[in-house]
Amino acid sequence: QQVQRVADTQARLRQQFSTVDANKNGAIDPPEYGGLVLVRQAGKNAPQMSVFDANKDGKLAFGEYVKLVQTLAPQEAKDTAK
Repeated sequence: QQVQRVADTQARLRQQFSTVDANKNGAIDPPEYGGLVLVRQAGKNAPQMSVFDANKDGKLAFGEYVKLVQTLAPQEAKDTAK
């Protein structure tokens, strides 16, 4: 069951990532980052995108996006994203 739950979570995250990636370049760019629900909900407390940009290329790849979700999402989502 846990394997299936992780697979389901990964699929949902992949779908969300694809939806947020408006220009379909395979990454989340700064304007797209600002539109993320988790970032908007955090408001002034939202971390800069560079906090999650591990390779410092100015955009977030899927793995970097997952780290963002694990950091900003409610604990329940963090547990299922592991």
